[in-house]
Amino acid sequence: MFQNIHHIAIICSDYAKSKAFYTEVLGLQIIAETYRQERKSYKLDLALNGNYIIELFSFPNAPERISRPEAQGLRHLAFSVNDIEEAVKQLNKKGVSTEAIRTDESALPFLKIQIIYRLNCMRFRAITQHILLLPFLSCFLCCSTESNTANGSYQEGVYTTSNAQILKDGNPITLYGVNALNTFGIDDSNLMQEWNIEIVREFIGNLREQPIEGNAIQDSKKQWLHPLQELVEMHRKNGRVTILCPFGWVDTNGNQQLFTGLNPSEQAFSEDYKKQMQAIANQFKGQSDVWIEVWNEPYTYTNGNGYSHELWLQDQLEMIQNLRDTGFDNIILVPGNGQGQSEAAILALGDQILSKHNNIIFDLHAYENWLINTDEAAIKSRILKLKNANFPIVFGEIGVINSSGLMHVQTFLDVASQTNTSTLGWIWKRDQSDQNALLNAQNTPNNLNNNSWGSTFLEFLTN
Repeated sequence: MFQNIHHIAIICSDYAKSKAFYTEVLGLQIIAETYRQERKSYKLDLALNGNYIIELFSFPNAPERISRPEAQGLRHLAFSVNDIEEAVKQLNKKGVSTEAIRTDESALPFLKIQIIYRLNCMRFRAITQHILLLPFLSCFLCCSTESNTANGSYQEGVYTTSNAQILKDGNPITLYGVNALNTFGIDDSNLMQEWNIEIVREFIGNLREQPIEGNAIQDSKKQWLHPLQELVEMHRKNGRVTILCPFGWVDTNGNQQLFTGLNPSEQAFSEDYKKQMQAIANQFKGQSDVWIEVWNEPYTYTNGNGYSHELWLQDQLEMIQNLRDTGFDNIILVPGNGQGQSEAAILALGDQILSKHNNIIFDLHAYENWLINTDEAAIKSRILKLKNANFPIVFGEIGVINSSGLMHVQTFLDVASQTNTSTLGWIWKRDQSDQNALLNAQNTPNNLNNNSWGSTFLEFLTN
């Protein structure tokens, strides 16, 4: 009947201090934070290593529970660690005083710690070099087969990378999906289920004003922007991974600057970009099914405008570190050079990124550089060269039309399938006049003057 414990609820005496303890001292990741005005109550959802574990509540005038003498009921919460002595050192550095490590009747070493935040007495216990911890105040079971998206919880599964592979819970996976523009209007995602879409790259066209949670807003261009958390929960409900990708900046006068073709570090809005990206990272850290791409299609297609591979490396490292500084350890996507189409910088200097950061995927876009004057053998050779060098890759975009005109995609899609290369089609929208649009107004594949692009990609996704 039951599968596991869904979460533990704790009512605290001082919300600010308790939040600081669990997030800053113990290092739990915030999934969502909600203030319920009608109850004058905070609710903080916390995860440990990607697993939803604690709901921290505040209530006005909540009575204290007795801790001495020992009372009936739930007694303590325990966490595991690899090294109890090292854990003690780290806690001591953060202002937590501890007793000496002792051994109980079952020969398990443990210790009590006194928390300066007045959070009750806490206990560590080590089991075969794993330790456990903490008193809890109340607990209840929830059905884990249903996604608790209203509270910002996420689907089960932790996404990581290892060598050239993308992993879910340690198992290699290949994901196929689409690019979408749901920030400008929430789509009915049921059709995505019919198309067997597993991953969606969502575009942020106005990074400066993009709401992260809460309600939709009308921006300085008079267009409605929907919060990112809402998009994520829509996809999560259907088991899809979400990639959040910034592709435009709108200034206070309503003028939009698209990111494609730009040198990231040379933009006037560079510092504001970093702040906004950190805000997004803070929201989604601990939600493993949310990945962030640092920039859409940087540098010119011809590698002009002062481009060098060293500039690419410097920019990517700076943008990655900007996200990691928040504690965001989810997967980060790093674009190639040449407006995102070239793998040259990845092959030349990508190993320097992987030596410094985990959970990195390199994103390439399949347009002219991959679709014109080529054949199956050449495409496969290029992809395998990257994989054999242990570079995790995804083709974040493939489409039939670009600046060079209409292109054929079937050969590339065949190779992507043969090599188990994650690939996303451009673009999920209903507009028969746009040759790259996968749908028409009738919600059927768009095949008008585009080499049957809609049906071709649908077949790729579902076969």
